[in-house]
Amino acid sequence: MDWKFLQTQNVRNLVGAMSGLMNRPAGVPCLAVVHGPAGRGKTEAASWYAVNKGGRYLVANSMWSERWMLSDLYAALRGLKSAHFGLKKQAYEECLKVMHGDSLPIFIDEADRVAQKTNHLEALRDLSDRSGVPIVFVGTDQILYRLQQREQFASRVSQVVAFKALGRDEVKMIVGELTGLGLDDEVADKLVTASDGYFRDLVVLLSHLSRAAKASGAKALNQEMVTQVAKKAVLRMAA
Repeated sequence: MDWKFLQTQNVRNLVGAMSGLMNRPAGVPCLAVVHGPAGRGKTEAASWYAVNKGGRYLVANSMWSERWMLSDLYAALRGLKSAHFGLKKQAYEECLKVMHGDSLPIFIDEADRVAQKTNHLEALRDLSDRSGVPIVFVGTDQILYRLQQREQFASRVSQVVAFKALGRDEVKMIVGELTGLGLDDEVADKLVTASDGYFRDLVVLLSHLSRAAKASGAKALNQEMVTQVAKKAVLRMAA
């Protein structure tokens, strides 16, 4: 199976939201939320956008102190592997200085890890407000709920992207692009059911199906192949 990044509807929705965020009129807030269950492809989409469209990307750490978070943010802004500041105030000021001269959006993945940390969120909101640099929080469905519970954030989120489950047509496109194997609508529906529409689970299934098809010389997937591979995948997960 050949891996490649695919422009699913979720990715297109993200690109559209980012266009709106980056071209917002004066006075429109510049925070955004990308949410959905784990396995829907949010991380891949956010990191792809940062690399290919322009942006900064970092992953929240559950152990972050405010100073540690700001140090990691500074490293992401400057393209460094790491950064260290002795004082939180110094880290904040250095981040703000870079952000004043850099309008690229900042993606914070696994944002659930900081969603309940008031001081962390306030520091990020303040940096965004003062610099005008968009910050995109990427997390589970809970991230949107938690941010909306905070009055200071609720009015500042101008773009929300929900990563939804894959449907039949997208599954057929993904199978064709990643494996080159044929499939009919019934097999596509079975893959939707087996993966529950999760991009990550579908890719795992396709890696096994691709090997099975290669071993048997099959040029197209059939329902029996999907059933057998799906059963083995469930057994492995259960183990």
